[in-house]
Amino acid sequence: MLMETNMNSSVKVAKDVKIQPDRFDGTNYTRWMDKMIFLLTSLKICYILDPNLSALPELQEDESATIKTARVKREEDEVLCRGHILNTLTS
Repeated sequence: MLMETNMNSSVKVAKDVKIQPDRFDGTNYTRWMDKMIFLLTSLKICYILDPNLSALPELQEDESATIKTARVKREEDEVLCRGHILNTLTS
């Protein structure tokens, strides 16, 4: 349920902001990358692309609610980020 809310809000933000990255066809990488970073930043999920982002610790039974919430948000943001990037690639 939470993932649907995030996906719906990301689509709503993308429509409201009118950001539509160009399709990446191999010749427009710099422009595509800049627009993609702008889109992901406006959706507040660009942090997923940070190479210094620490890995999620192993799942433990005695995790606090805060850690569980952070884990779920991170996993959902990874899916959204991957989806937005794959959506702009040409086939």
